[in-house]
Amino acid sequence: MTTAVHLTPKLLDQMRNKLQVMHCAWKTEQGYVMWSERFLRFHHERNRGRWMHPRQMGKTDIEQYLISLAVDKDVAISTQNQALSAMLFVDGMEL
Repeated sequence: MTTAVHLTPKLLDQMRNKLQVMHCAWKTEQGYVMWSERFLRFHHERNRGRWMHPRQMGKTDIEQYLISLAVDKDVAISTQNQALSAMLFVDGMEL
């Protein structure tokens, strides 16, 4: 007898699904997923290899990432805005 296992999709897959349901452009989907992944990796490295779920992060974590983009990576303000939009999208998702 086999038991059905219900696995919850991973965070980035949930994002993709939500963006597709909202009929967002493919490039928007790609950009949001990319920035979200970079945001998670940034904090993974800062937390000595410990992954954090976005529910565990707050305004300060977003600010740290955006400051890092501006200062360390020297990205344009429009790029920072795109990254912020992606993080706000994740924050607004029901996870």
